[in-house]
Amino acid sequence: MGTAMANSNQRAPKKTSKAKTSRGLDNHKAEKPLDEPQKPEAKPVGRPSDFDEAYVKQVEKLCHLGATDEEIAEFFGVSTRTIYRWKLDHDEFCQAIKLGKEAADNRVERSLYQKATGYFFTEQQAFKLKIDQYKEEVEVVDVEKFQPADTTAQIFWLKNRRKDDWRDKQDHEHGLTGDMQSFLAQIGAQPRLARGND
Repeated sequence: MGTAMANSNQRAPKKTSKAKTSRGLDNHKAEKPLDEPQKPEAKPVGRPSDFDEAYVKQVEKLCHLGATDEEIAEFFGVSTRTIYRWKLDHDEFCQAIKLGKEAADNRVERSLYQKATGYFFTEQQAFKLKIDQYKEEVEVVDVEKFQPADTTAQIFWLKNRRKDDWRDKQDHEHGLTGDMQSFLAQIGAQPRLARGND
């Protein structure tokens, strides 16, 4: 207990201010003359962008191949938020993504149209040819085939292109035409007359 008391009685050495010299006077730095306004140095805020101009061509090719924003982010090793920020900050990057995605969408649209209408294609097939009793040869031949139209693709195409005619839910107006109203008025009037004559 005596050592603990002795330790608590010891005082830490007094700290002196770094701004004062050994004489106790303020240590002033050399200042610019008062007639010149002092401008603070502009420091960049936040983390510097990892964007590179070479990304513009790369992202257009990726989108042309059908890449999504998540796949683009994974390719560049960044988050999807960074991709969205690059789209806002770099117009050429945003335009490259739009052009690439539009080309991919056009290709899919042409393929869907072909599937909906049917198309011819060339396929290679291998045939065995018997040359003699113990010898055969394989010959590869181009064969033209026809892929018939796909009903599901047709329905999808029509539901999107002719919505009014092909959507699942069609709105029908159940109002009465002028002829129908007059007919119902005549029918409604006859029973009242018959009842009135009783």
